Amino acid sequence: MEPLRIEFKLVGPWSPPAYGVHFDGLIAHAVVRDALRTASVSALGEERQYDHLICDLPFEKYESKAGWCWKASKLQVIGFHGQQRRYLTAKTPVNDMARAIGDGIVEAKGGSIIDTVRGIGKNAALYYTLEHAEELHAWCIGDKEALESLLLEIDGIGVKTRLGHGALAPFEDGRLFRVVADESATTRWKNRNAPDKLEDTMYPGIGSTHSPYWTNKSYCWMPCQA
Repeated sequence: MEPLRIEFKLVGPWSPPAYGVHFDGLIAHAVVRDALRTASVSALGEERQYDHLICDLPFEKYESKAGWCWKASKLQVIGFHGQQRRYLTAKTPVNDMARAIGDGIVEAKGGSIIDTVRGIGKNAALYYTLEHAEELHAWCIGDKEALESLLLEIDGIGVKTRLGHGALAPFEDGRLFRVVADESATTRWKNRNAPDKLEDTMYPGIGSTHSPYWTNKSYCWMPCQA
């Protein structure tokens, strides 16, 4: 294990999750993607539980009486150029809506006319945030060779990558990432959710300290730096 800095170059804007992206969460995603491509369904279990796949990631582990986390930071924006809000909508599924009205599942008040422009019948209608930036960096104490292999699975970062947000640009060697030795990673990995107050600027909050970050939430210490 060694202190490392991981760099990504963005093609265009990315859509960050509300509480940022933990680098170990990104690597856990790569592990699962690789498993889904190579493992059988029976190997993953009927409910496709991935905990056994992501329990041993290529990072050094921080442990204390309060809990544990991987020594890997959140992604940090480099070269920030501002934010914008974007509105997303999708067409009303007219055939499905008509079938639901015909089957009595949906009550057509005021007649059976389906409004394809507005109202609750829309497939989607929401605002989301885009950030304009040049790069995303992360710091960790990890296995360089193992990380480079797993990072080949990553071609986009953030929310709504299917729309092209968070797409990555290649470096000189053609890869969509760069991993370099960086002694500052011995402290900069602490910019993450943790079971203890690792830095003076951290504040108490509700979250998870390891992947999957959308489950097992409890009290933890969170970083001020996004």
